[in-house]
Amino acid sequence: MRHALWFKRLIIITLSWVVLLGFVACSTTDPDPDPDPDPDPDTPTAITTVLETYESGDEVLVEGTIYYAQDNGFYLYDTGQGFIFVNNTIELDSPLTDHIGREVSVAGTFTRSANRPTITDVTDITVVSETGTLPTAQPTTVAALVNADPAQQTGVWYRYVDLRGEISIDETTMQTMFTDDAGTQIPFASGASLDALAAQVGQRVALTAVLAEYSTIGAEWRLMFTGTEEDIVPTPFTLEEVEAMIATYLDDAVPAHILGALTLPARFEGVEEVSLTWDTDLTDYLTILPLEEGAAHYDVEVLFPIEDTEGTLTATVTYGEFEPFNIELSVTVQQLAEMTLADALDSGQSIVLFEAVVIGFAATQTDSMRSALVQDLNNPDIVITVDYGRLDDEDYGLLTAVDPSIGDVVRVAGTYRQDGRPSIVDPFVTELTGETAEAVYDFENAPVLDGQEAWESFPGHNTFVRLVNPYMRYSTSAAPSATNWIRLGYDAESVGTNFGPDNNKSYAFLIRPVDAMMGAEWRDMLDIPLLGH
Repeated sequence: MRHALWFKRLIIITLSWVVLLGFVACSTTDPDPDPDPDPDPDTPTAITTVLETYESGDEVLVEGTIYYAQDNGFYLYDTGQGFIFVNNTIELDSPLTDHIGREVSVAGTFTRSANRPTITDVTDITVVSETGTLPTAQPTTVAALVNADPAQQTGVWYRYVDLRGEISIDETTMQTMFTDDAGTQIPFASGASLDALAAQVGQRVALTAVLAEYSTIGAEWRLMFTGTEEDIVPTPFTLEEVEAMIATYLDDAVPAHILGALTLPARFEGVEEVSLTWDTDLTDYLTILPLEEGAAHYDVEVLFPIEDTEGTLTATVTYGEFEPFNIELSVTVQQLAEMTLADALDSGQSIVLFEAVVIGFAATQTDSMRSALVQDLNNPDIVITVDYGRLDDEDYGLLTAVDPSIGDVVRVAGTYRQDGRPSIVDPFVTELTGETAEAVYDFENAPVLDGQEAWESFPGHNTFVRLVNPYMRYSTSAAPSATNWIRLGYDAESVGTNFGPDNNKSYAFLIRPVDAMMGAEWRDMLDIPLLGH
């Protein structure tokens, strides 16, 4: 019993110490602090903190310097990327522009609508100091402004920027635009000082503005400028700047290797007061024609030398009242090397010389322009048209004069037109070689147009195709003539519409050449309907 009692007392004493130690431990630990204490309502919050953490509807108190103003409010800045617009309805003792440079505290409600951060419902504006810290207008490009992300919380909205460029009026929208030296444009907001801006149209100027608005319709930034004409400073390019720009421009605009077609710029679009004249020591091969009235380029006649010939093109640049200066460009006039049709089309040259076999002919409705379909002698998949005129067309009648037939091998030199329908145009050499070759019509391996998907995905240029059960209709509602078309489609509704990946190709037969090959009976046999039937 004594042992049992002792054990009981030991348990009670031990438990007492545990309770006592627990009480001491609990009584010596500080209560948990509030993890998110409410800000002191009388202490201004940094503008960047407001932009990054506040939600629409939160009451706000900020302090900063008024750096720009407009009719319905002003722009406030504290430090770093702390820019915000205050939509002010409190009547002040003088126009808002008189308060630029003052440090003020503003109490109101923070809102963010369509990403645009604003302080609205202003309840108090107090002048803290007559001389606050103004932000420095940052030099930038228009491209940097128009590509800015409107969803970015700081560093984008209300940037105070320093710009160089030209003011213009868009003739379509009548918007006042600013174009920087790189040619990128941005419009001014409707609340800007448009009369002051209009007075400087066409001049290169320097001005400061605010990136103030973003239109979700059209995804377009707009500048706010509320200054006067005196705040728009004419800033013409220096002679050194023009020399550098023209040299860079001519390096890109004038090819170092001349092969056939050549034009030379008469002016520089980046600077209106610049004009250029040209001279060369390659007079045996280059003839610079007189500038036509209103033209932006000089046309140059090019003769092909027997071998590549090096020389110089000299541009004389006149800029305003400065003394004209010269820029010399080293160039090579290349001989026109003959190649296969396949190599000619792969060369990227503007002028090409090749031999190919004639495999067909085409013509326009009025027969004023004709085309010969020619095929590479080694690769029958390579086909292109050579466009030429009638015999009485002194500029384009060369191929008509030699009168080729299908299977004739012809030697052709002309301009390789790569846009639209690729073709050889303006041929200046067309000769029969006296040789013949088999015209290959590989219909078995030709692309098959047999339904909507095939018609709409086929890129369609200068190649044979197999049309499976095409729908046909005349292009006219009256009895067709030889100059009308038979339009094609994959069903009755698609006839005459556009096809292809870019939806820019329609398919049709011109009646005249088909009738010439097959007679008109083929049309009667198919009972082709007229337009509207």
